[in-house]
Amino acid sequence: MDSVGANTCLNLNVPPNREGLIDERDRKRLRELGELIRQEFGTELAASVEKVPGAPATQPVYTITLEHPVEELKYLVLKEEIEKGQRVESFRITAESGSGKLYPLYQGTCIGHKKICQLHDPFALQNPLIRDSDDKISKLTVQITAARDEVFLKEIKVY
Repeated sequence: MDSVGANTCLNLNVPPNREGLIDERDRKRLRELGELIRQEFGTELAASVEKVPGAPATQPVYTITLEHPVEELKYLVLKEEIEKGQRVESFRITAESGSGKLYPLYQGTCIGHKKICQLHDPFALQNPLIRDSDDKISKLTVQITAARDEVFLKEIKVY
């Protein structure tokens, strides 16, 4: 599992000192965390999201078409309309290259309020000297494979 909290809240547990101030060491680490978050999630990739018609309500498919094809993706962020309840139980993310080849990038369970999916290169452990393709990722597919009831995704973002 790649998640620290597994769908829980993040508690930074940074208490004030006796003077009511945050310790300088904690402030430094919080600045570093903020910098890392801005670096990783500061630039969303331009993309259009479309729900594929005809799929069952409990197993919808979403196609994400990138405005500009890329060699690498880091994250896909999914959000359910949580006011309707957490419904997704499992899903998978697949990439499509410009030549039409499909590559699995992620398989996960529950989405809830927000799920940050760290995408993995399926060929990362191969010898980089034998990479024989200049294909770039042009599309992604998010397929809900199991849900408790009709699925309502609020947002899909690509980084």
